[in-house]
Amino acid sequence: MKTGIICIVDDDTLIHYTFKKMLESGAPAKKILSFFDCGQLYEYLRVHAQNEKVLPDVILLDLKTPIISGLKFLKQWAVLKPTITKHIVIYVVSSTLNKADIAEAIADPNVSGYLPKPLRWADMRNMIADESESA
Repeated sequence: MKTGIICIVDDDTLIHYTFKKMLESGAPAKKILSFFDCGQLYEYLRVHAQNEKVLPDVILLDLKTPIISGLKFLKQWAVLKPTITKHIVIYVVSSTLNKADIAEAIADPNVSGYLPKPLRWADMRNMIADESESA
């Protein structure tokens, strides 16, 4: 089954490579967007807020990115979200051991789930299956 547009936000190029390979092998995405910091993602979403064809269906968001952290992005997303015409699902995918950061991310009403790194294929498959069922 082909999934929609999936966005990877992580400052680690190896993570981008690994996630892309996982997606290509098990549930090919229509398109994969890659951003290395949340500032890039925010600007992309702001510019394309009314263009559903290029907006992601799912965002895989790392908490620890340079310039703008994942947690700061979630605060900005709460303000930007009403201007976005498409429903976008956000999963936090992080290797942080900071329990306060994890708790804050999970408590955010815009976050659909938390997946620890290293991400296992079973976790990715379950996330995709959950989103396919709810679409």
